[in-house]
Amino acid sequence: MAFPAQLKLQYPEIDTRTFNASNEGNWTSKCAFPPYSEVETSVDVLDVFSAPQEAISETGQRSERTSIFRTQLDHGKLVEHIESKTNPALRILFLRTASQVLDPNELRHSSHSSVEALSTDTIQYLIERLCVSPVFIATITTDPWVLKSGSGFFRKRDNIGNFWVDGFYRFSCGFKINQLSSNVWFCHRRLHTSQQASTYIIRNCPEFIKSNILATASKASSLAKLLLRPMAVDAFVAEGSAHAWSEEFLSFRAKLVEHEHRDREKLRSKVNANIQELHTLSQDFNILKEDLQELIERLQYLLRLHNTVDPNDILKAPSRWGAPPLDQDPDVYPPGALPGDDRVVFTTTYDSIEYLLSRVIIWKRWSQNYTDRTSILINELFNLASQWDNQTNLHIADYTSKIATISQRDSSSMIAMAAVTMVFLPGAFVSALFSMVFFDTQVDSSGQLTVTASPQLWLFPAITAPLTILIFVLWHCLRVKHNRKQAAVTSGNGGSVPDASIVAPSVNIDLLLPHRNSSSVGGRAFVWPSHDPDSNVTDKTGEPILGNPRFKGFDYGYTPAQLARSRPLHAKPV
Repeated sequence: MAFPAQLKLQYPEIDTRTFNASNEGNWTSKCAFPPYSEVETSVDVLDVFSAPQEAISETGQRSERTSIFRTQLDHGKLVEHIESKTNPALRILFLRTASQVLDPNELRHSSHSSVEALSTDTIQYLIERLCVSPVFIATITTDPWVLKSGSGFFRKRDNIGNFWVDGFYRFSCGFKINQLSSNVWFCHRRLHTSQQASTYIIRNCPEFIKSNILATASKASSLAKLLLRPMAVDAFVAEGSAHAWSEEFLSFRAKLVEHEHRDREKLRSKVNANIQELHTLSQDFNILKEDLQELIERLQYLLRLHNTVDPNDILKAPSRWGAPPLDQDPDVYPPGALPGDDRVVFTTTYDSIEYLLSRVIIWKRWSQNYTDRTSILINELFNLASQWDNQTNLHIADYTSKIATISQRDSSSMIAMAAVTMVFLPGAFVSALFSMVFFDTQVDSSGQLTVTASPQLWLFPAITAPLTILIFVLWHCLRVKHNRKQAAVTSGNGGSVPDASIVAPSVNIDLLLPHRNSSSVGGRAFVWPSHDPDSNVTDKTGEPILGNPRFKGFDYGYTPAQLARSRPLHAKPV
């Protein structure tokens, strides 16, 4: 999709980035490549007129209408419709996505379901014929969605007195909408002949906003002319966006209130799950707060734009409404109208947008309140968990005391048994010694008892002594190996005993208790410090978590050796 060398860009400092320039001076749009070179155009168009238009139906009957709505126009039909001499006071182009155009079978095999249903010819036509900003085209086509577009409007005036304002902005409608954001481009023209006209292009317009606009513009509605007020379409968009975010606001608030009214004693068995839910809720409130701030900035932008488009629309009734200006006959337009009164009352969308702004500011303030309350709940659950663990430790200490008492009684019994054994041990040894075959006991003729030792008596010490030494050596080796295993289990560092000289004051940290086998809080994985005094506590991204890199334990009363048993924690110097 090549543009001529004399392509007229009013703002080249921001428009040229959406094109590729050749050495010959030609401009090629970045949309000239797949997927936009492979999709067909499909656009819905709404035209609203300031005066009733005569229309002829298929049966030949004549009728009058104030609006026309045509759907699924391809490139040729769209160009034909725009080039017709209907001259509507308001024209809205609703851009459709490829997923809305393709049938289910094609959609299943298509890789372009999320792109706009705009062909390269249509994109070129919009830029050249409707003077659509190339920045807006890039925003809805080639730019990554994470680069959220800003808001801007650009004032222009020619040498014969024509004045127009065009620009663009984005809006969103909560987390439940199956789209990341919506974008609006607009152009408000005020000609030197006092005629006024507005054109909008809305991408990803939520269905409920589109339905409200179409219902207002329908033939059966008496409100169609109210769409011709300056920035009435923007007010519909702002109200729909604010309503969607109010539903998200109420949904998150209901979850918080539910957590606040839960029985704390019933949470003992699932305190970790509740803390995780509260962390997620706190994250949602923070995201909601930023989205509400963005909506506030968007409404403030619309108020500034309103002052630029028509600063005195409530005082100067536009002639396109079919009524004379207010200053011709002040008695014709009272401050209010009663039922059945034929007099006309003019209103301004500025007041509606200002009201929406005040609502959103209140929601943002309360979202901060709910975020603080969520943090209070998280701290409360941590304190309760600590108290419950202290109660468990007291029970364990009580059981340990009872076990120690029983062990002491057993030890007394063993001492008594050892004392009895020591009394009989010498006699048992002597009797066992003289009962060996190395000694021969006989009575001589005089009746005297004689004991004769065998010449092989030396075998007894020769065999007994080495065996005794061997038994003691084996016992010593087994004892050393057992002690090493115990030291490895106790220290948790692979067998080496931790340096007892590493000490630091106790610190506070939001950490799930180690015996609950949790290695993360709020989505952050903790990395246990090594025994190097110069190491620090970091998360998996390498970001330091604690200000003091050396410590011995936490306020929960756990030592590093005890905490190290929760294997998800490990050492990583930074």
